[in-house]
Formats: sequence, C-alpha cells, structure tokens
Amino acid sequence: MEPAKAAKSLPFVGVTRSSGEPTESQHVVVIVWTWIRQNIADGRGMSMPLVRRPTSRGWELRMRRLKRLAIGLLSAAAVLSTSVVAVQPAAAAAAATVSRVEQVSLDVTQCNQTNHHIYVVRGSQTGGSMCGPGYFLVNAYWSDGHQETFIIGWDQAVWQTYSNPARTTWIPWRSMGGGFVAGLDTRNPLNPLTIRGYGLNGKRYCKTYTGVSPGWPTNWSLCDPLSP
Repeated sequence: MEPAKAAKSLPFVGVTRSSGEPTESQHVVVIVWTWIRQNIADGRGMSMPLVRRPTSRGWELRMRRLKRLAIGLLSAAAVLSTSVVAVQPAAAAAAATVSRVEQVSLDVTQCNQTNHHIYVVRGSQTGGSMCGPGYFLVNAYWSDGHQETFIIGWDQAVWQTYSNPARTTWIPWRSMGGGFVAGLDTRNPLNPLTIRGYGLNGKRYCKTYTGVSPGWPTNWSLCDPLSP
C-alpha cells in the first residue's frame, strides 16, 4: 500500500508536502493505523503465531490494554503531524527585514564634472555611479547585519551589491536593469524594501523585494502616485 493512499483513510491527517508526499510524522500515523486495523480493530488479536483467539477473561483485558495503547500512539502521531507544520510560520517570521535605510547625495566634489561619473567602492567591489545634482546612492541595513547598496550606474540602470552579515565580503555589482536619470530612494514603509527612481521619461518606477529567490523581480513597475 502506498503511504499517500493510506493517509487518505485518516480524516484528521491533512498535512502533506507541496509535492504531495506525506510527511515523516504521517508515516507514523499510517503505520499505527494499519497495525490497529490488522491486529486489533477486527477482533482477531495480534497476527502472531496464534491461530485463534482464546476466550479467557485475561486475554480480553490484555486486548483492551493494547487497544488503549494503540489509540494513544495514534493520537500522539496525529499531534506530531500538525505540530511539525505549526513551526513553519515561525521560521518564516524569522526572515531578515530592513532596519533602516540612508540616502547619500552624490553631488560631491569627487564627481567628474565632465561625464558625471564617480566610483563607489564596497569591500573589494568597485562600481561606477552617476553623480551630480539629484543623484544618490541608497544603503539598506538588514536585521541580520548585512548591508545592501544601490546606485544608478553609468549605463543609467540601477546597480546593486550586498555584503555578508559581518560586512567583510561583498558580491560583485550586478545590474537590476531600468533606465533612470535621478532621484534614487526607497518607499515607506521600509518592509518590503522598495527601490524607486525617476525614469528616462520622467515617471517614477519601483521594484520591490519579494523575499523569494532571486529576491528582486525582473521588471520595473510604475510607482503608485499616492505612496509616500
């Protein structure tokens, strides 16, 4: 008998993996349930080397105790099958969130006044950002300790890098796409983190962190004009 099919005969077992396979605790429930049906519920007793069930009072008492024991095991297994899933929301709640952000002006003396280019260094990773009036870099500080930095690159796309929680190493800069002229910042509330800026057509575009790999959607979307 396939475990998944056996689990369907137990109405109080409704927790399965997304793939449809039963959980480890459900296997326990199925095993106990099968043992009850084969050895107790039908009144035949234990399917050991016994040919017939004795009729003595002692045997009846023994069978009652076994039934109570089996029902107790079945109940414990059912509780286990639900408690395994109950901890999953808590684990999801423990995911890192943004603690604070800072918007740093790149209208600085180091800005090349000819091409409006400047270098931004994070650890061993060097990125090229646009600079001058209206240009900013954004730092996001996460609750697990890691830092994320966003800039508008020399190709007008948004670029990003982030560190490990100790901020001792950084990934290479990578493009988030888009085409922007200025105004890189974040939207309130901080979570989920939303990066936004003014596109080449003068409209404000947003991209929101999803928390699911790869984390950021591919496309930029027009921001809600009523959002702060």
